[in-house]
Amino acid sequence: MSKKVIITIGRQYGSGGRRIGQNLAQMLSFDYYDKSLFDEASRTSGIKRECFERSDEKNPIPTMGIEMGFNAIYGTPFAASGQLFEDKIFKFLSDTICKIADGDRGAVIVGRCADYILRGRDDLFSVFVHAPLDDRVRRTCQHEGLSAKEALDKIKKTDKQRASFYNFYSDGKWGDATTYDLCIDSSFTGIDKTCDLLASVVRTITDNER
Repeated sequence: MSKKVIITIGRQYGSGGRRIGQNLAQMLSFDYYDKSLFDEASRTSGIKRECFERSDEKNPIPTMGIEMGFNAIYGTPFAASGQLFEDKIFKFLSDTICKIADGDRGAVIVGRCADYILRGRDDLFSVFVHAPLDDRVRRTCQHEGLSAKEALDKIKKTDKQRASFYNFYSDGKWGDATTYDLCIDSSFTGIDKTCDLLASVVRTITDNER
């Protein structure tokens, strides 16, 4: 490839977005980042990984009690001041994502508002993966051994949290087609065909000036 590309993938829960990201990174020989972002953010910030894990794409307005618990348990250097703590977590995570994007290798980054954090970059290709609710429920049941009701409840809760997180920290709207370079229905094409299609688009991007 003649040009480096950073692919960000937003995804509805149960749409297969994580698997698509993993497979796509493997197909293109790109680095892959999901929760592994927390390890680097923890190393550079001095905040324990568990803090990033607990704040991961969650409602960005914690209660004072929760944050005081974080400080007591994880020994963070920040005072318990509500939103300040969450903003610090997001800032360190953003710095990690920018550092990855500034590297020499192509990368696939799943979630964590990465498309907004990297907005304006010439090497950014942002994708949102979605699917009909019935298909997402079925996939979640199969992969997690849940009942249909349990899967539906988890999908609704997780999507609500992701939307809240994204809409709070960005000036876009989670899942809005105008926010991304490409939105794709993984059920329409299938997981494997979706990966093939995205790989083809990325190869076209790397061979042409945008």
